[in-house]
Amino acid sequence: MTCAISVHRVAAGPWAQNCYVLATDGGDSVVVDPGGEAELIAAAIDNRDLRIHAVLATHGHHDHVGALAEISDRYEAPFGIHSADSYALRRVNFHRYAFHRLGPVEIPPIGIDLADVDHLRFGELELGVVATPGHTPGSVCFAIPNALLTGDTLMATGPGATPLADCDATTLEGSVQALGRGYPPETEIHPGHDEPSTLGEAAARSLTTVEPA
Repeated sequence: MTCAISVHRVAAGPWAQNCYVLATDGGDSVVVDPGGEAELIAAAIDNRDLRIHAVLATHGHHDHVGALAEISDRYEAPFGIHSADSYALRRVNFHRYAFHRLGPVEIPPIGIDLADVDHLRFGELELGVVATPGHTPGSVCFAIPNALLTGDTLMATGPGATPLADCDATTLEGSVQALGRGYPPETEIHPGHDEPSTLGEAAARSLTTVEPA
């Protein structure tokens, strides 16, 4: 029997990036995309009796990992990301300074390489790991019952932007197409920025038609 998972959103950091705290009723939990304001994220965790098993990232861009080290250290939780985003992680502090004149942050070593797995289990909490390259080479979505955490692969307004050297619009379009084939259109999406939507509505804003599951 699939365990219910609650999704708590914390919009944090200068980019109002969506960090998510996923938890089962029994308290097994992970943090996804801690982009900034570690204390705000910690408050969402500490209000509840949660066990943080891992801190995960949908991809390695600077706006998704600004509070990574603080949250990982605070809860003694390993960092999980697809290792194809190692280049993006090396560029985090360059982009933080170039775009917003922000100081450097620490990036901990990868403790869980999402390139090696298609699902994760932490106690009662199970997540699917879906490779969706394009916004970055190692972008992934996390699948939970009836929902996807899509990072910057797909937002309510459509696929994410592809302005940086490690982005590829054609590959991203293929990843969005694959999501449309793999999941029903009513699947909720919890994106890296802005409000939630459904897969069908968001993918319809893609440049090409997404085939329904």
